[in-house]
Amino acid sequence: MNRRQRKKQKVDHVQVLKDRWQAIDFSSLKKINKPDVSQWTSKVKTFWTRLPRLHRRLLSVLVPLLVVLLVIPTKKNEPAQANQAHQRVAVSVNTESLSEQPSSVQPEQLVETNWREYTVKKGDTLAQVFRKTNCPWPT
Repeated sequence: MNRRQRKKQKVDHVQVLKDRWQAIDFSSLKKINKPDVSQWTSKVKTFWTRLPRLHRRLLSVLVPLLVVLLVIPTKKNEPAQANQAHQRVAVSVNTESLSEQPSSVQPEQLVETNWREYTVKKGDTLAQVFRKTNCPWPT
């Protein structure tokens, strides 16, 4: 067990974040120009050429297929189906507790009339008690 006490925090992380936030020059963010389309296309071309040939072929098939599937309208739910989902249905629930419900086991089967009395001595095991009293093992 490690009994050393935990070291106290040397850096105040909240203060560090506050300092970094104040150091940001938000006025320069407003002057961002839109990227040139030629720069964007050159980046895409370099990325595309770095892909393996099999990946380029798969993407050239799957991307248009995905676009077509997203554009095709789907069948809307019919109002009759929507109404059926929100209808109230009566459900019978048994609210009686288990002690109030009639049991399938008859009370006569549960009661043992042949009681045997035995005082358990120190060191007796359950097997020894059953042997001494000639009781059958419970199954």
